[in-house]
Amino acid sequence: MKHKMLNSSPLSLFRRACSFEVSLRFEMFYALQVLTDPDARIHRPWRSEAARRLPKRFFRTVDDLGGSSHVWTIAADLIEPEALPQTFEELRAALRRVPEETVRQRFLLGLLHEKPVVKEIISGADVQKAISMVPKKKREWFAFMGLFPYRPEAPLALAIERVRSEPNVFRKNLLEALDDFWRSSFAETWRDAEPKFRRSAEEKERLFESCTLAEFARLALLRVEVDEGTATLQAIRGGYRLRLSDIECCHFLPSMFNDRRHWSAYEWGKDGTVVHFPYFDPSLSTGAMGGTVEGDPEIDPPLIFRALGDATRYALVTLLAQAPRTSTELVHALSISKANMSHHLHELREAGLVREQKADGRNVEVSLRREVFERLSAATVAQLFEAGKPIRPRRLKKTRSTS
Repeated sequence: MKHKMLNSSPLSLFRRACSFEVSLRFEMFYALQVLTDPDARIHRPWRSEAARRLPKRFFRTVDDLGGSSHVWTIAADLIEPEALPQTFEELRAALRRVPEETVRQRFLLGLLHEKPVVKEIISGADVQKAISMVPKKKREWFAFMGLFPYRPEAPLALAIERVRSEPNVFRKNLLEALDDFWRSSFAETWRDAEPKFRRSAEEKERLFESCTLAEFARLALLRVEVDEGTATLQAIRGGYRLRLSDIECCHFLPSMFNDRRHWSAYEWGKDGTVVHFPYFDPSLSTGAMGGTVEGDPEIDPPLIFRALGDATRYALVTLLAQAPRTSTELVHALSISKANMSHHLHELREAGLVREQKADGRNVEVSLRREVFERLSAATVAQLFEAGKPIRPRRLKKTRSTS
């Protein structure tokens, strides 16, 4: 439990609450998310080989779970907040220990993030009506997950109905899929990758100790914004804000599959919040099966439009379209504070609109990524007209291995 210390700032208390760990808790689920997402952009050779090794019943089980690759990122939330299983047996046992009603609650809360909405759905309320209760800020997250606008036939909508009506069957299907995945390929993947994970955790811990929290969040590719002035961190999507003083413990875990940079925060009774950051480390790979990000960076229309919807950020983009500039030059040009500039650049960075590099060995120069704007229209059309269609993981078996 957290013991408050006299004369200790929220920042120093938070640092003491942090640890760097290696665990299967998230990694196995994120690997399944990448494996079952036809549009995944990482580890193509690994995906092809892993899909080839899986038995046919695995793909039937995925369909029984609703057919959404996002199911796996939520499934990790079923485990006790503080649990960091080191072995597959420990992971499996942790899932089996969760009571039936808790399976339902944790899955829905991990997906929807709103306790009143979850309570309504569990009580039998119409899902679409319950989801309409969420704050507008949360709808950006729902749109990303394929739940807004709501369609009963959407993959995650099917998953909601199945976990609501038969949570034990839902968990049974999860365990069967995990068993098949572990035996067919992931045991080998984990064995080869675990030493690299431990080195990554050691390197990130040294980085954590050498820079500010805001700098660490940026360098470790965390999808949060840290405000050291108010001692808070805020999610990029959904507007979730958390005071550092409310965090009981925070675990940083290396990941080679969490390229979408999901993270989790769990309220743990009266003791505080448990936070997990499975940080994506691009330097990790899946050994002989390859493991880098392929193709152009992912275009995320909701984040881009939100970034451009602010007048100050639009002015920033207009200046950067003319020529690259340092943050100091941008501060002077727009007459805003350094803190505000840092916030706006963070939003543009997370939307993928800018790149930064040292111009003279000291100053960091910011430039606009023109190629993102050139691809934005096509990405928006694809998301509007194709989002929410059922995922068919079986197609992965037809994917050719590349090197």
